[in-house]
Amino acid sequence: MSTSSLSGFVDQATYVGRAETPLDTQLVRELGNNVNHLQDSLGQVRVNWPGVPANIGLAPYLTAPGGGFGQIAVFGPFPVFLRQDGSAYRLRVRLAGAAGSGSVSFKIILAPFREARRYARGGSAVDWVWESVTISSATPAWLSGSSNGDLADPVLCTIPAREIARWVETVSTVDPNGVAVSVNEARIHATVTGIGDARLYGLHVSEYHGDSA
Repeated sequence: MSTSSLSGFVDQATYVGRAETPLDTQLVRELGNNVNHLQDSLGQVRVNWPGVPANIGLAPYLTAPGGGFGQIAVFGPFPVFLRQDGSAYRLRVRLAGAAGSGSVSFKIILAPFREARRYARGGSAVDWVWESVTISSATPAWLSGSSNGDLADPVLCTIPAREIARWVETVSTVDPNGVAVSVNEARIHATVTGIGDARLYGLHVSEYHGDSA
């Protein structure tokens, strides 16, 4: 859940930042809310995978075995935080890739791994699957693309409440006092697939808590 008291960023007039602008209780509360909101949006990084530098003798990228269509990498599982309506906070994705040869494209599937296969080849017209543009460049770069559903967002993936409800499972953990407890939690993976000689150089997935209240 959001730790900002107003559950979003509160836009301020341009003059608020001036030295002569007086402060009142409401403004202080809004500024504190905005700090918490920014911490929420920037702090919940779920995947942050950079390529390994080639000069230490390891492969600088990941690719599907044998090329062609296939699974490149699986990250997670990690929990998704939920809004009051049961939907997940949106997830902001960035993918860096290149082509080993020919034309290639990538998909990021944000769902439990058991469901990744159904979205990899078909049935992926949903906003929790992001697909890159087709590229042929061998130079690694952050790629553009969009979610595959009706929203077609270039950066954000959205998981509705009906899907989250299907993915909830009981997980064993400990409470702040160290006591073993069981909680209901929705956990997902970030599965990356590719078509062609697709080479994955980087992946970043983080929570996004919205623009304004």
